Amino acid sequence: MDFAFGNYIEGKSIIHRMNPILKLLLFFIIFIMILLIKHIYTYLIILFLVSIIGVILKLPVSKLFYSIRYFIWLLIFTVFFNFFMVPGKIIFTFYRLNGTYEGLLTGTYYGLRIIVIMFFAGVFAMVTSPEELEYSIVTLLKPLSIFKFPVGETSLMFSLTLRFVPIISEETRRIITAQSLRGAKFNGNLVERIKALSTVLIPLIYSLFKRVDEIANVMESKFVDPHKIVVETRKIKGIDFVYFFTGNLLIFMLFLADRIIGR
Repeated sequence: MDFAFGNYIEGKSIIHRMNPILKLLLFFIIFIMILLIKHIYTYLIILFLVSIIGVILKLPVSKLFYSIRYFIWLLIFTVFFNFFMVPGKIIFTFYRLNGTYEGLLTGTYYGLRIIVIMFFAGVFAMVTSPEELEYSIVTLLKPLSIFKFPVGETSLMFSLTLRFVPIISEETRRIITAQSLRGAKFNGNLVERIKALSTVLIPLIYSLFKRVDEIANVMESKFVDPHKIVVETRKIKGIDFVYFFTGNLLIFMLFLADRIIGR
């Protein structure tokens, strides 16, 4: 399977062993920091540093970059939309549309932001098991139960969603292989690819609904009650706080570097 997003990889690295609650909080802080970054160079530095860390932790970083090709249409749309819509110095004209230098920079900036966010989401999924994420969400949302917030249903929904990501990936790969053997062309021109895509979507949707129905029947037969789901309590150790504050220090240094670059 060459689609890397959403696949947990077992390991004994520092990030793997870190308490899942602090890990989730740290990645949330990283996400906020990514949205606050103002310069392209900082995004490139982040991608470089995370790639090095990923190689050290023996994560399939190359697969993450390779998997981004599935979202290339989103990146192209982001760049072209800003290229033609942001006013500035005109460097390209196509009929009545004017492409600007400022628009190209803006499109590249937002395109890199999307890549960095997807990259971090992929890394987080690789080092955090669905059980750990479910535990983190339940623990962090538990205070909201005072206000009758459906904590059990929400955690169960997140857990099932995460488990479906690799299922969708595997099912898509299986259907594409089957349709290729039947003569569907996924490497042809744009029209041929669109036609081939239609032969994948319908079987995929049918297969997913079938899986959902099977899971619902199993849960019903086992009398699963989201209100009574019990998760194993995990104590936060001192070393977890060391990892957490070290991560925050690195985030602060990157944020500070971004502000210095802008001067």
